[in-house]
Amino acid sequence: MRRLLILLTALGLLATVSLGQLSITTTLKGGLSSATFKGDDIRGNEAISQFAAGMAIELDLPGPFSIQPEVLYSLKGTRIGAANSDTGTIKLAYVDIPVLVKFNISVPVLNPSVYAGVSIGVLLSAKAGTPEQDLKDQFAKTDYGIVVGAGVSIPIFITDLSLEARYYYGLSKLDKNGSLKQYNRVISLLAGITL
Repeated sequence: MRRLLILLTALGLLATVSLGQLSITTTLKGGLSSATFKGDDIRGNEAISQFAAGMAIELDLPGPFSIQPEVLYSLKGTRIGAANSDTGTIKLAYVDIPVLVKFNISVPVLNPSVYAGVSIGVLLSAKAGTPEQDLKDQFAKTDYGIVVGAGVSIPIFITDLSLEARYYYGLSKLDKNGSLKQYNRVISLLAGITL
């Protein structure tokens, strides 16, 4: 956790020092994800379909690199038990703040990129079952992990359409006491519009 905070601070300082040389792009984005829990203490669970939506600000650095902080409302979770039953479905809602370093590849029209970074999430709610039960007091208040992905940005009329795929690999234990080896894993497909 301490290393993550040091990295986020360093990226923030880099962005602040270089603001005079940067162009800034704002993108609204959202999409679907496949979320589950993984770890040594997880057995017989399945992925569930969820969604994420929010905003990204891309700060172009000299050369092919850029820094992209985001704020996303993300739903995560898993299904434990029968595939056609909601009784074992756990749904977690987070405000995620990824900070990504992008490598932009110079290709006409598609503008592809690859990226990696860190993300920290603040738990908003944790619910399970039908009828829903509040489990927020059983889960850790924060979640952090690594994000990797790739995307393209396509110019359309006066804006750009972005399409991307990313993988979130959670590093923090999900239970409040940190005694169980259970971690968030999320594959997301996102689309965005540049403002």
